[in-house]
Amino acid sequence: MKLERFIMPYADVLAFCFIPNHFHLVLRIRSEQEIAKYLLLMHQSKTRPFNRTVIPVRLYQLKEPENFFRRRFSDFFNSFTRHTNLVRKRKGSLFIKSYKFKLVETHLYLKYLIYYVHLNPVKHGLRKSVRDWQWSSYRSYVWEDFEFVETEFIIDFFGGIDKFLDYHNRPYSPVKHHESVDEKEADFLAQFKYL
Repeated sequence: MKLERFIMPYADVLAFCFIPNHFHLVLRIRSEQEIAKYLLLMHQSKTRPFNRTVIPVRLYQLKEPENFFRRRFSDFFNSFTRHTNLVRKRKGSLFIKSYKFKLVETHLYLKYLIYYVHLNPVKHGLRKSVRDWQWSSYRSYVWEDFEFVETEFIIDFFGGIDKFLDYHNRPYSPVKHHESVDEKEADFLAQFKYL
């Protein structure tokens, strides 16, 4: 799985949704220390295949976290494109638009973002209910289908599975950015300031 190889060593997957013409990922970036520890472990590993020459480069790139992750996503998309082109005997770009990063800066926005990502198939008219879309991390929260999703963190964040489900059962509506940040929210947001 390309996501596991190129992204998950550096970030936890909190939510995802794959639909036919695009996808969404909500990631919690690991700390610089965790990433450096992983890279050094891979450098010392004799059993896992890993290009050891990239370790010093990646460790250096960590000094600029945004560029570090842009490169990881570039590697992810390039690998996916090469594989698809090989399998389908085609050439050229696979994606029309480049990917976008958005930093989660408020507690409310994170809650809305998880909801938005899960409701994407409903928003685009692919399903009538969030429960009916197979390729979404919503299933991880309800049926534990995708083990790579960090569900415990988000369930605690919502205040339990019942509140998570209630929030997701409401009708889709655009986000409102006018609420202020309180002290509890500021402590929570400190976990998301890495990128």
